[in-house]
Amino acid sequence: MIKTVIVVLVICMIEFIVIVLASPMAKPSLVLRFLPEDVRVAGKNHPEPPKPKQIIAHILLGVFLLSMLAGIIYLGVDGIRSGYGFWKLTLRFCDSFVKMLIVKIQFQKGKR
Repeated sequence: MIKTVIVVLVICMIEFIVIVLASPMAKPSLVLRFLPEDVRVAGKNHPEPPKPKQIIAHILLGVFLLSMLAGIIYLGVDGIRSGYGFWKLTLRFCDSFVKMLIVKIQFQKGKR
C-alpha cells in the first residue's frame, strides 16, 4: 500500500513538472486545444516558440509517459513478488489511478 502511494505521488509530481515546463514550450495550437473557446480565440495569433523548445517539450512529454509506464511495471512486478493474484493486482492498479485522480482534483481545487 505504501509503495502504491509513493509511486502515485512521484508520477503526479513528474506530471505536474512536465505540465508546468512543457506548456510554454509547446505549439500554441497544441496547448490551446484543451482550453475554452474564448481563450482559443484570444491566443490564436500567439507566435510559435522556436523548434528546439518544441523538441524539448515533446521530450519532456515522452519522459512523463515512460515514467508512467515504469510505475505501472514496477507496481506489477512488486505485486507478483508479493504473491498477489489477478484480482489483487487489478485492485492495486485501480487504486493507484483513483489516487492519482484524487491528487489532481485536489490540486485543481487549490488553484481556484
